Amino acid sequence: MRIAARVGVALACLCVLSAPAGAQDSLTQAKGLYDSASYSEALSALNEIGATADVIEVEKYRALCLLALNRPKDAEQSLERLAMTRPLFTLDGADASPKLVALFQDVRKRTLPEASRQFYQRARASFERGDMAAAAQQFKDVIAMAEAADNTAMMDDLKMVSAGFLKLAQEALAPKPEVRAAVAAPAVGTPAVGEPATSTAAATAKDIVPATVTPRTEALSVAARARIAAMTGAKIYEASDTMVTPAAAIARPIPKWQRPSALNFASFEGLLEVIVAEDGSVAEATMVKAINPAYDRLLMDAAKNWRFHAARLGDEAVRYRLTYSIVMPAVQR
Repeated sequence: MRIAARVGVALACLCVLSAPAGAQDSLTQAKGLYDSASYSEALSALNEIGATADVIEVEKYRALCLLALNRPKDAEQSLERLAMTRPLFTLDGADASPKLVALFQDVRKRTLPEASRQFYQRARASFERGDMAAAAQQFKDVIAMAEAADNTAMMDDLKMVSAGFLKLAQEALAPKPEVRAAVAAPAVGTPAVGEPATSTAAATAKDIVPATVTPRTEALSVAARARIAAMTGAKIYEASDTMVTPAAAIARPIPKWQRPSALNFASFEGLLEVIVAEDGSVAEATMVKAINPAYDRLLMDAAKNWRFHAARLGDEAVRYRLTYSIVMPAVQR
């Protein structure tokens, strides 16, 4: 009886220990199959591994198997998943073959801008819901990605904006200094002629009021803001957004069309769409409905020089879409 009881306890312990070990052994099994050149079987084992497994090891061995099976495009897709999930991860010769390292470097270089954009959006979401600890770390990651990417203007702009938000998040996380009420004291001395009289209390109150800090996006050029908006998916408002004060035209001259004489007796109607930037300039101009290829180009070039009062959401200037009907009547003799 005692022997049977001991055997039962041992089997129970073995079952408890084998459950997590089984999940861990799936990756070990896949690695063993790869080492034995059983690449298809290794892929099958990798496909059975759950989402909690180490994504780096899973995708690395998946790509190795696919390369061994002469499936470079599929291997590239596996490395893209790795690069988008862990954009700060780098692969060197100690971890994999030179062929895999070179392929991963190319994939990472190509995907870093998109990964930076996605991580920036997550950081902004964390910031806007007040999770400053998460936002600070995420903005640090975005800055590191921008530094690792090719030195393009878009990456420089994203780095600058992320640094501004990082500073705000860090200031929100910093311990707040104890603010004591200022005690009024009699003014010392007599102010000089023309100088306003100030008290110690007034000066102290001025000193303890914290300045409001905002990311210096206003310091960026129009082109830089347009690049950031395009990259991060900044919202473009339109007439259906009733809470927004629409953009209003200041100057929008329509160019003359020196049409061919054969077209004098026909009338034309087109639709021109413009995106008004936060400073009232035109960020984009597009012919939604064409008139004539030559005149369409002339009209869009002219529209890029139009000026507007920017649309506003409360006190904030926002991007706004306007659509104009352009009618060119027939030329009367």
